[in-house]
Amino acid sequence: MARALRAGRELDPERRADTAALVAAAETVAFRAALLVGERVLELAGAEGLDRFWRNIRVLAKRGSSGTTLRAIGDHFLNSVRTPSAQWT
Repeated sequence: MARALRAGRELDPERRADTAALVAAAETVAFRAALLVGERVLELAGAEGLDRFWRNIRVLAKRGSSGTTLRAIGDHFLNSVRTPSAQWT
């Protein structure tokens, strides 16, 4: 990410696709971790007020890691498919 930011407008399409894939993968990992932590906190605390936060995490996670995005990440890293960065969002 830092290299992509330093490159600025000189970032070529291949590096742009690599950066987009890494960001999408990081988002997916973060969302899944947030879901697991949120579920565990609710189990342990049993606090009624916390369920709203867990639902918010679920909404964000559902929006961020669709099957299409996960498939594109896999194709990028495993098959060297250079997906246009517009498809990562």
